[in-house]
Amino acid sequence: GETECRSLGTLNTQEGSACLLQIDRNTQWGEVRFIQGILIKNGTAYVITATCLHEDFNSLSSHFFRAIQSFTINQI
Repeated sequence: GETECRSLGTLNTQEGSACLLQIDRNTQWGEVRFIQGILIKNGTAYVITATCLHEDFNSLSSHFFRAIQSFTINQI
């Protein structure tokens, strides 16, 4: 009831296309926004999450999206 989730479409990363979610939730700190990039590659799901207070999102969102776009998988 206190959590809203919506799809933002896709975002290209260094490893391929990631599905983007925006999750808004009321917490003890106030309204919090999560941005998640979900990428499935070679049978493994990778979830990249960035979180901030809703009021700070506009000033931080470009950093969040650039961080998700830069996602790479190092081969061991």
